[in-house]
Amino acid sequence: MTIKFKSITIHHFMSFDHATIDLTERGYCLVRGINRNPKDRARSNGSGKSTVFNAISYCLVGETLQGLRSGLPNVAFDDGCYVSLEFSVDGHDYELTRSKDDPRLGTDLKIRVDGESRSGKGIRESQAILDQLLPELTSELLGSVIMIGQGMPMRFTANTPSGRKEVLEHLSRSDFMIQDLKDRVSRRSQELLSSMQGHDAKILALNSNKDLLGKRLASLTSTYETDYANQPSFTERIATMETELSQVTTRLGDIDARMTSLNSEIGGLGSRLDAMVSKKESLLNQLAEARKPFLAESVARRSDLVGRKGALESEIKRLKSVRDVCPTCGQKIPGAIKPDTTEAEASLAKCISELDGLELEMASESDEYMAAIHKVHVQFEEASATIKADVGRLSSGIRSLQEEASRFNARKQELVSMISSERAKMESFEKEKARILSEMGSLRSDLASIETDIGEETQARLNDVEHHDAVTKMATMLKRDFRGVLLGGIIDYIGARSKEYASKIFGCDEVGFCLNGNDIDITFCGKDYSSLSGGEQQRVNLIVQFALRDFMCKYLGFSSNILVLDEITDALDAESCNMVIGFITNELKDIESVFIISHHDDSLELPCDSTLTIEKNVMGVSSVIQ
Repeated sequence: MTIKFKSITIHHFMSFDHATIDLTERGYCLVRGINRNPKDRARSNGSGKSTVFNAISYCLVGETLQGLRSGLPNVAFDDGCYVSLEFSVDGHDYELTRSKDDPRLGTDLKIRVDGESRSGKGIRESQAILDQLLPELTSELLGSVIMIGQGMPMRFTANTPSGRKEVLEHLSRSDFMIQDLKDRVSRRSQELLSSMQGHDAKILALNSNKDLLGKRLASLTSTYETDYANQPSFTERIATMETELSQVTTRLGDIDARMTSLNSEIGGLGSRLDAMVSKKESLLNQLAEARKPFLAESVARRSDLVGRKGALESEIKRLKSVRDVCPTCGQKIPGAIKPDTTEAEASLAKCISELDGLELEMASESDEYMAAIHKVHVQFEEASATIKADVGRLSSGIRSLQEEASRFNARKQELVSMISSERAKMESFEKEKARILSEMGSLRSDLASIETDIGEETQARLNDVEHHDAVTKMATMLKRDFRGVLLGGIIDYIGARSKEYASKIFGCDEVGFCLNGNDIDITFCGKDYSSLSGGEQQRVNLIVQFALRDFMCKYLGFSSNILVLDEITDALDAESCNMVIGFITNELKDIESVFIISHHDDSLELPCDSTLTIEKNVMGVSSVIQ
């Protein structure tokens, strides 16, 4: 994780009023304090120097470096507080704003990543999101490797021995060297086993066990000559199966071609059947069209005859209704003549005769038409029956071909499997043959080296056994408890770096950093950390935390562009201060901004590229004045 802090804005947090501070490119930045509040009775202490970095911790993890979570708003303003922090992690830009009882922001945590909001619905959800985005940014990380100070409860050495182990486990939870340890243990185990086998062969030879090696060699030679000198006919069997496979593949191709041909024939028959259907429809249409004139004429004649019949019947009825005798007196009516209907009745009889003849003619024509239609249908059914029979025959042939193809496909798959199996057997045979030849060569080499001194070989073998046992135990530990193994490697590294740094700060390397059961013990010149003087504790604290930071940077990919050193020379005499300052100047060249907080800045020769001056006024409110 590469973290780069850019700037922080503090508003009414702890003793502060409002300030925005640039955290980049500060070099060695001396953080000075001026306390003008008479109630504090201090010249520099309590001015708010550490508050800037407590604000960073509060914004990132929700608590100060001392573990405070409540009572953080400045009581002088009574409007809550907020802290905004801009930084980047592994190339992604972050902007966090954590607020408490602010009239505009309320109590909340706002998160922006690469300009986009990632905040939750409330502070709890936002905190969960932040923990997921940046799981490595914890109080332990801040207080152990980014912000180092004598009075910080989160510093590594301030923990109990068992607490130190827990913190170190948290800081190294990524199991950074698991794979490396596995690889090294595996390689070392193989190296030791190979070495032990070599020693065994030599010791056995020197103790007149050449016969045993000879028997082994003879046994392998016999096995080789019996089972491997003459290679089984894998190639011939494979070739035979491949030939059959080729034949099966060819037959499948023929079957496919035949099925394609039959499908084509079925398609042709379908086209013929379609053509016959079209012809049938055409004939039926022709019959219907040929009938239309007759129907039209017949319908017109029948309509005319029916009309004439009706008119004649009406006329006859009218004529017969004329009377020449008075219906009342029975006397002949003068001048009245009863009409003659004979001619009209003759015309009516003729019309009825013609109408009956027309009906008979139309009925006869209809019978002929239906007979013609039936004939067309019969002819079509007879012709289509043959085609349908041919289609059925061809479909049956296709089904037979499909069944045959299924059998050949099954055989093809069987042959492919058999060829693959035979090739695997051949490969296994070749490997075993090579292994036997290799072992036979190794045995001959062992027999050739029987003149090696037995005492040296025996001792060397004992050393290998001890080392292999240790490696085996390590392998078991790796399988059972990776964290325990990793912690041992981490402690060894931190211990070695602590000794190196101690030689530069104390002038000797008698700093101990070791695992004792579930505890991590820290000693100097044989004395436990808790028994050391204040100055010794302060220097040992710096040594261990710088070693821990070095471990984080080298093996966990951690780097930070800032380092905060809070009152690290508080309990040191002038000589010790100079050694610590010289160490910092020489060792911390890779950090962009090193913030050094001290209320003894006027009496120490501290390196300084820039200054950050915090002033607390008479009302007890801090602000940045420089």
